[in-house]
Amino acid sequence: MIIGITGTPGTGKTFASALIGGVLDLNELIKTEGLYLGID
Repeated sequence: MIIGITGTPGTGKTFASALIGGVLDLNELIKTEGLYLGID
């Protein structure tokens, strides 16, 4: 999965991305909750 984060230099994008990446695993959530119609 790719998520784009934009903003002004020096505002903490990399820091926020690292925090989010450690917590947010949408692929696993979608699998465990059955939130998909099919597999390509």
